[in-house]
Amino acid sequence: MNRANSSFVIGRRARLAAIAALTALSFVGAGVAHAARPDPAAGEELAKTACASCHGLDGVSPEAAYPNLKGQKVKYLVQQLEAFQSGLRTSPEHAAPVAGELSKGDIKNLAAYYSGLSDEASIADASPPDFAAGEEKAKMICAACHGLDGISLVAAYPNLRGQKVDYLIRQLEAFRSGERESLQLMNPVASQLTDDDIKNLAAFFSSLEPVSQE
Repeated sequence: MNRANSSFVIGRRARLAAIAALTALSFVGAGVAHAARPDPAAGEELAKTACASCHGLDGVSPEAAYPNLKGQKVKYLVQQLEAFQSGLRTSPEHAAPVAGELSKGDIKNLAAYYSGLSDEASIADASPPDFAAGEEKAKMICAACHGLDGISLVAAYPNLRGQKVDYLIRQLEAFRSGERESLQLMNPVASQLTDDDIKNLAAFFSSLEPVSQE
């Protein structure tokens, strides 16, 4: 084989090898993209065993101390589960050990499932200590992140509308004491709240009628 033919064969082989490599990469990329896609049905199955006893399979907690997850923001749910998993956020109940058993895929699937449920839960049953005072305080310190109507316009911040009174009180107290840390502004904001402020805010947001999430 002369030098010209040899160069042609080598070049042809190199081109074929490059095409094969690119084809393999395209299949791998497609597989990764497919694997990364959240699966709400898988999330529902996992919720039955890992979440439903505290938060309800329909995302409405049967207990005052546990939050509703129905219609909550995907990004917020993922952040909180990852925080429980890493130890950044602690829980006196079961959230931390449960989250510790979850894979990244599990977390995405659970978040996709609960966020996809239409938020038609009944209004939290509570008698506001001072609804009007809670609304006024919410206008000043909460509305920019969580919305005055309790529906956040920012994916990283949770909806507060129709949430459990006891849960809201406990989380605000935890932010105020430093027991729970926030990457955003919650600690300095909560540090300025009195006990009455916390009760009034919790009463205001919990008393708002939940709306369906599109």
